[in-house]
Amino acid sequence: MAELHEAQKLLGKAMNIIYIPLEEPNVEQPVEEKTFETIMDEANQIFYISNQDSHSITQWIIGDYEPRNIYASIPGRPGNSSAQLFYPQGITLDRYGNLYTADSMNSRIQQMFCSNSVFGITIAGTGQTSTTSNELSYPGNVAFDLDVNLYVSDTFNSRIQKFQRIR
Repeated sequence: MAELHEAQKLLGKAMNIIYIPLEEPNVEQPVEEKTFETIMDEANQIFYISNQDSHSITQWIIGDYEPRNIYASIPGRPGNSSAQLFYPQGITLDRYGNLYTADSMNSRIQQMFCSNSVFGITIAGTGQTSTTSNELSYPGNVAFDLDVNLYVSDTFNSRIQKFQRIR
């Protein structure tokens, strides 16, 4: 139970959701829902924006006037190939600077477009909605712990999935 609570804290912090207490003192509820997520790579001064409605992730270098990269084959067109996204939600960076996103409608977690590549790599989920332990149903957010284990909020399965780092 303590591990689940820690995973919930990691995901909540990563999602940057505003909570307000309800009448019961130990119950909280989100009050804001966004169609985008953001993350900042402070070391490299790069800002990433995950935009569900355009099915893309945009990279901005702080100080530039235009986006540097758009991670999706054609922004505005959803898809399920390794070069496309379909309602990307939560995004995170691992300690090595690799970008990951919860590709919600494709029920998968994508490591996004390594250097010199136009394709993402599916690292969790199979692209099929299911309740089995290796599949997801509308993943909403992603986070890593200090050991680089991946946590995924598996929205429609009402669970948080932990995918251990392969050593």
